[in-house]
Amino acid sequence: MILPCAQPCTLDLHLRQVIESVTRAHAAEAAELTYRISEGHRLSSTCLYGTAYGRDLRTWWGTVIKQINENEITTDHALRRVRAWVRQYLTTEPASSVPGTLFDHAIAHASRAAAREFLTTSGELLTLHAFSQEEVR
Repeated sequence: MILPCAQPCTLDLHLRQVIESVTRAHAAEAAELTYRISEGHRLSSTCLYGTAYGRDLRTWWGTVIKQINENEITTDHALRRVRAWVRQYLTTEPASSVPGTLFDHAIAHASRAAAREFLTTSGELLTLHAFSQEEVR
């Protein structure tokens, strides 16, 4: 989720907000899963899905940060690069040759949903960045 800013926000600030939000959501889901396991409660599909989804979404955003830090590229370049990888993952990832379980299918579904969410949010960030660049000119 992209939060509105009182003053002009940079792409870096928006990226930080998104990553903090994703990290908090994943931590909450992981804490719920850990609590259920430690207390011997039944694990719900919602809890497992939320944890897997959060992990994968956090991984995509972490890849953006890794690109910025390791390759010393701009934030918008890193976002575009990772978006290209995510689109490739969604469109060209081959189906497994070995039949999986329903659990495998559910985890794959969570992973693909996280990838689609990353594309949506990162697209919004890049659009906001483009508009802010136009306002500066």
